[in-house]
Amino acid sequence: MFTGIIEGIGKIVRRDERFIFIQPSFTVENLKSGESFSVDGVCLTLLEEKLPLKFELSKKTSLGTSLHKKKSSEFVNLERAMRIGDRFSGHILLGHVDGTGRILFLDRKGEDFLLRVKYPLNLSEFIVPMGSIGVDGISLTVQKVFEDTFECVILPYTYNKTTLQLKKKGDEVNLEVDIIARYIKGIQMKEERLRKNEKIMKFLEER
Repeated sequence: MFTGIIEGIGKIVRRDERFIFIQPSFTVENLKSGESFSVDGVCLTLLEEKLPLKFELSKKTSLGTSLHKKKSSEFVNLERAMRIGDRFSGHILLGHVDGTGRILFLDRKGEDFLLRVKYPLNLSEFIVPMGSIGVDGISLTVQKVFEDTFECVILPYTYNKTTLQLKKKGDEVNLEVDIIARYIKGIQMKEERLRKNEKIMKFLEER
């Protein structure tokens, strides 16, 4: 589990269809093979206890996220999985990308920055004003929601510590909706199925 509080940026130093090697720009200690990292919001398993960080990419993971377009010398956001007792500062992220969006606007607005992202319509019911969303692994608060876009205000600290400082209009980003919203939707769907089954049983009993 992750919090969306990015620890730092990593540079892709080598990659092929199966493996990706990333050199963190910050100090990483006590590496354990098998531990999880969030790489641009994608949960990947560390394969070796040394630098650069080595991860294996399944075809499904690669094609279902923006990682399939990442090349050597490009940068990604990095966060290690939470440890028991860690302070929880962002929101719950699993590293399971729900879809990819596209940046429509990213520029300074006063002292902060405004980010506008176009998202897949199948995610619309999970994206609400003042709700949480993961964008390339960054925990953000949705400010405004439109038919197929949402806006977030980015603080300078977040902008400068993440790959947002390198992003531009048209860039693809990984999106993970709030897990609480996902569970609420699941409960609603179960209740709808139960009501439907009850109506069918009642109809059959009256025949």
